[in-house]
Amino acid sequence: MRVERNCPKSGLIVAEAMGVVANASSTTAPPVAFTTGQTPLPAQPSETDPPPATPTGTVIAEQITPPSEIYDLQTQEQGDNFNFWSFANSANLKLWYIFLILGLLTYLLKLTSYRKPLLFLSFIILGFYLGGCPEPVGAIFYLLSRKKAVLGTALILFTVPLLMSLIWGRIFCAWICPLGATQELIYAGQIAYRVPTFTDKVLKQLKFVVLAAFGYLSWHTSHNAFSNYDPFKVLFNFSGTPLAVTLLVITLLLSVFLSRPFCRYVCPLGALFTITARVAPFAVRVNPEACNGCGLCQKVDCCPMSAISGSGDTKNQPRFDYGECIMCRNCETTCRRSALKVRRD
Repeated sequence: MRVERNCPKSGLIVAEAMGVVANASSTTAPPVAFTTGQTPLPAQPSETDPPPATPTGTVIAEQITPPSEIYDLQTQEQGDNFNFWSFANSANLKLWYIFLILGLLTYLLKLTSYRKPLLFLSFIILGFYLGGCPEPVGAIFYLLSRKKAVLGTALILFTVPLLMSLIWGRIFCAWICPLGATQELIYAGQIAYRVPTFTDKVLKQLKFVVLAAFGYLSWHTSHNAFSNYDPFKVLFNFSGTPLAVTLLVITLLLSVFLSRPFCRYVCPLGALFTITARVAPFAVRVNPEACNGCGLCQKVDCCPMSAISGSGDTKNQPRFDYGECIMCRNCETTCRRSALKVRRD
């Protein structure tokens, strides 16, 4: 059984009902009306309703799936099949296409002065206007849950940014992602805190643990196990479990004096990008003849991901962790000698 309602923010919401077949009782079972995430309530018969029929064979005892199983659907599916192109042409995804194209063009044209205005629009439109639905951070977990109703949307929001990262690195994080935008917009560089190098390296491994743990749970339970803790949905949907709200508050507080803490240490999509970005042909390269080792690019207010460190020798020229670099071009514009350029290796 499927229960559907039209949400003004996220479109069609679908909850699946699972049931078992039981022997028919001698009494007529009253009709039941279901509401998502609530206790089933008896349906109120109207004067025009025909009298209920007495069951003669079997009756199905149904149970609504919990709220965590509710997911947003961009178009109706027919039975167990879905039309991929219907998903691809949904209104919400069209807004994502616009921002994906705008982000890529702005990056390629080196329009760095437009990066934060674009992020602000992403924060407003992809965030609050769409209510966090659909959202890319948990797309991998929707794929692992094997839910056909969300397969098309999840596949697009996972595949497109991943392919971009294989060519240009993590530009999705720096130029498009509304969750990354949220952290950048509230970051106060004047009171910035630099995490010690060793601690920073250890904490950056946490996102791989998050990816592995919630990936296993999503596959094992057949639903997006990360959804209940995703700050993207809590922030833009104004709803969530007490634990999820607490995690969001902690993330926002840390973002005031620590640049992009969720992106650096928690984001499961960022964990995948860390792997793919290392093989991207386009990256920030150092011109050793032009660089004088001034260290401007290594300061805490330059790289939002702490992806730049010194070489450790007398020249002190920068070294890049290309898996953590989000291609924001801050270092490129900061360098006074034009020693840093994004180019193909």
